[in-house]
Amino acid sequence: MRLTYRLNQLLPLLGFLLALGGEARAALLSEAVFAHSGGATGGTYLVINTSLGDVTLPSVVRGWYDETGADNGATATNNYIAGLCGSADGCDSVDLRFRNWFMFSPTELPPTILGATLYLEVPAVNGFASPQGVETYTLYSVEYGPSAITNGAGQPGYSDLGDGTVYGARDYTPADLGTTPGIALNTAAVDALKVLALQGGNFILGGAVTSLDETAVPEPATGGLLAAGCALIVLLRKR
Repeated sequence: MRLTYRLNQLLPLLGFLLALGGEARAALLSEAVFAHSGGATGGTYLVINTSLGDVTLPSVVRGWYDETGADNGATATNNYIAGLCGSADGCDSVDLRFRNWFMFSPTELPPTILGATLYLEVPAVNGFASPQGVETYTLYSVEYGPSAITNGAGQPGYSDLGDGTVYGARDYTPADLGTTPGIALNTAAVDALKVLALQGGNFILGGAVTSLDETAVPEPATGGLLAAGCALIVLLRKR
């Protein structure tokens, strides 16, 4: 009888702990670039500077992977968000991190390549979303081949889009909304294009928001709060 009384006293406290745990799972603000992108071809293209003039290549297919390994397939009109898509604003997500990719298939390139620039459209509406005011977006080489990256490479695919050889980087701010700024590719990327000019094939770029803390845990766990409540029950039973 006494134990039942004590448990009845404890139930409101357990309810409070669980409610507190629910409130602790705060929604996050986005730290993303290229949110709400896609829906039309164009807007993502590569300009290669050669000794015979510039060659402009639209991306053949593009897309994203999120940190769970899910992807949005591979089409010429896919969304290509990168960064944290938060549930506290208009990003329509559940606090997931994204990385994007772009594939170009040149039919023929002159042997002398002098440089290259990747142009990515930043949608005017929510194309940049971050309370930080600036986010760094970095381009990487992609080790996975076209068939793997376009057919669902899972979590290894997500990792691959942000851990290869750096090909270039750019800081994005709200001033970029509604524009298509360029990212100058570095010597490593140009060398890869030179090999492509000789051997043929596809040129794939991965992209990640590198100013984002990838190790941060978005939500504090409620398990500890529940465990604390259970410990109180055990303590009362012993008494």
